[in-house]
Amino acid sequence: MRDIGFIAAVALSGVLIGCSGSSEGNPDAASTATTTVTVTETVSPGAGPTASTTPTSLAPNVGADALKLGQWREGSGVRSLVSRLKQPSEVNPPSYLQGESDAEGALLEVKACVRKSATKPAPISSYDFYLYDRTGGEYTVGGSSWDEWPPVPQFPTETKIAPGRCVVGWVLYPMPEKTRIVRASYGSGADAVAEWRAPS
Repeated sequence: MRDIGFIAAVALSGVLIGCSGSSEGNPDAASTATTTVTVTETVSPGAGPTASTTPTSLAPNVGADALKLGQWREGSGVRSLVSRLKQPSEVNPPSYLQGESDAEGALLEVKACVRKSATKPAPISSYDFYLYDRTGGEYTVGGSSWDEWPPVPQFPTETKIAPGRCVVGWVLYPMPEKTRIVRASYGSGADAVAEWRAPS
């Protein structure tokens, strides 16, 4: 799986915005999240050690290193942010959708920015993002989009983001109203590269 950070989607259209100005929208801004860089050391016979500062991998932000809502995941080419989570009990679909099972559930607002230094567009898919309840139950993106529901902007189901650009939007995860979500993740199980903890 590509390490592209956390983004979720429902609709086929998203909102692309420029990533300059404040650090929140800047694809190359410094992050408050902690990342680990592996440094390799090469020793030649008869020579002293020389250090290479080229990152060989970026440690996942999972488990003890999970992020809080509002913290950026620093991927190798994409920065991602989960800014808001609305629990099913807090979500009120429009009156014309009352009683529709695929219009009820949790809402997630996410953002992804491709670094200006990237050499090509980065693919983003909502199907790589999951929500988890207290019992470990896993929830994926719903298949329906209703006009202005989820709230606009809706994050695209699949897209490619050009270097120096961002995409932001809401995602709806259908589930029973009494469900309590405790975390969101990019990737599932051992493939997860980032997790965001829900406030308790």
